[in-house]
Amino acid sequence: MCRIRSQMCWGQLMRDRCVESADRYVQSSDRCVESADRYVQSSDRCVEPADSYIQSSDRCVEPADSYIQSSDRCVEPADRYVQSSDRCVEPADRYVQSSDRCVEPADSYIQSSDRCVEPADSYIQSSDRCVEPADSYIQSSDRCVEPADSYVQSSDRCVEPADRYVQSSDRCVASADSYIQSSDRCVEPADSYIQSSDRCVEPADRYVQSSDRCVESATV
Repeated sequence: MCRIRSQMCWGQLMRDRCVESADRYVQSSDRCVESADRYVQSSDRCVEPADSYIQSSDRCVEPADSYIQSSDRCVEPADRYVQSSDRCVEPADRYVQSSDRCVEPADSYIQSSDRCVEPADSYIQSSDRCVEPADSYIQSSDRCVEPADSYVQSSDRCVEPADRYVQSSDRCVASADSYIQSSDRCVEPADSYIQSSDRCVEPADRYVQSSDRCVESATV
């Protein structure tokens, strides 16, 4: 305590109040820094005791293993954190930066500009919604790709599960052994197909390409 004007404090000389005795202190422009192992400068309030701290422009950083700087609120304790411009990142194994909300805990995450990516085995980036958990996903610009064995990218809707798919610009390709690309409608299941610009090729032994209608089954 500063009992006499000429007397120095135990710690450092402060503009506002004396710094109480402790291991080491840094200067605080508002209040005294309470005793703790190590401190950094805080412009608003005192930094409470903890293992290690970084500077926070709004409030003190609460004790935890390791922290990074947060411009809005303190980062809560957890294994590892990344910087979040809106809210604190909640504890979890690993995180990536999220501009809107915190990324919830899960095995592995990627960055999502709209919402957090929910936990699952593996994810890719989705610009509209989160990718739901499933074995493997590809990127979809409109909706999430539903789980299935293997997928290709669809610009309009998700590709439904099936053995193998090709890309369809209008609708999803229905499940079947093997498919080819159709610009108008999906190709119905059958042994073997060729491309038809007007209608789907109906099932039959063998087909040839027709620009107007499908060729019915025949020996050729």
